[in-house]
Amino acid sequence: MIGFIPPRLLGGRVIWIDTDAGPLVMRTSDTSARQFLMFGRPLSDMEETKIVCAFLPSVRGMLDIGANYGWYTKFATNLMDPQATKIALEAHPEVATCLERSLCGLPGVRVLNVAATDRPGRVSFYCARGSGLSSAVRDVGTQIVVEGLPADDIWPPDQPLDFVKCDVEGGELDVLRGARRIRKAHEPIWMLEFDKRFLAEAAIEPAEVADEVSNLLCWWRSEKNGWVLAKNLEAIVGEERICQNVFLVPHRRAVQFAQLINSKDFSRGIGLAESNTLV
Repeated sequence: MIGFIPPRLLGGRVIWIDTDAGPLVMRTSDTSARQFLMFGRPLSDMEETKIVCAFLPSVRGMLDIGANYGWYTKFATNLMDPQATKIALEAHPEVATCLERSLCGLPGVRVLNVAATDRPGRVSFYCARGSGLSSAVRDVGTQIVVEGLPADDIWPPDQPLDFVKCDVEGGELDVLRGARRIRKAHEPIWMLEFDKRFLAEAAIEPAEVADEVSNLLCWWRSEKNGWVLAKNLEAIVGEERICQNVFLVPHRRAVQFAQLINSKDFSRGIGLAESNTLV
């Protein structure tokens, strides 16, 4: 129904929306903003949000790849050390402008209007009607050209990095290949979207992505058993999952992350205590 409401009745084409993470600037014409307008949260991401919010207080550096309007980065500004480095990447120019407004002046935060790629250079980017579905590898809307940079060229080598969130709608393989240095140097935990439908549309085999991170443990969400640990991403390629995001965990962080998952203490974030308790 929100799509039929004229933008002027919602306050304009670009407005501040009160969300569970804090106020965020969004475009009212963007279908990806509708759940925030109605509920103050993205309903499909609440399980992951609880885990991330329980983890963030111990995180010394965070890279948000495909930040969109800044849901996770905004939580990071609330829960991490204010001076800890937080870098948010968003390729969609209009969304990046909103993101910059939302995070302007917050300590430790940088916003870059770039696509995370496997090599530097200008790349095609497809802007979907719902910006959360926009992609550098899937033709889902209006084609533009944006700057592409590997995560290895973005993250400061002298800053610790404990957590990477990556949601790039099928472009995960390029992101991972462009992040080999920081993956080796910092061994961060990754929250990675691993959607077989999007990979198929991008002509990428899930096994290629799995092979790139074969040394990492994988936590995935099963409808029957909740969050389940697998030896790596390859082990779940054929599994039916109710959640397309997975957590990839280096072995040296395995105990820390397992304790977090098993504690079921995922209500640190504002307004999260009553929503969708983990199985």
